[in-house]
Amino acid sequence: MYDTLARRPELASGHVVLLGAPVRGCHAGRRLAARSLGRWLLGACAGRWHEHEARWPRREPLGVIAGTLPLGLGRLLGALPGDNDGVVCVAETEVDGMVDQALVREAHSMLTVSSRVAALIAQFLRSGHFA
Repeated sequence: MYDTLARRPELASGHVVLLGAPVRGCHAGRRLAARSLGRWLLGACAGRWHEHEARWPRREPLGVIAGTLPLGLGRLLGALPGDNDGVVCVAETEVDGMVDQALVREAHSMLTVSSRVAALIAQFLRSGHFA
């Protein structure tokens, strides 16, 4: 959805929140794609995990929530650099032009079910900021 909104300014949108989205690429995904089974599992999306820039060109506020509890399947492929949620590194979630970022002590798979994350989303949708 980020890519679609970033490229299509004519689409209506309000405040936007990304949860642990590897918008700058994914270290764990690149490691997985280095193996033949991994390339098969990733299929056509393997190319999305290469490092690249992420920019938010829209006027609507963008907030990013990233996890910092390093428990996840991405760690099975080796240690991830920097703060991470076990699958996605915090640095991979950062978007040029975002108005706010919240770091939460959650693993990647728990971001969508965390009450703390839900409260942060509600706050951002109301005010355009996490605090």
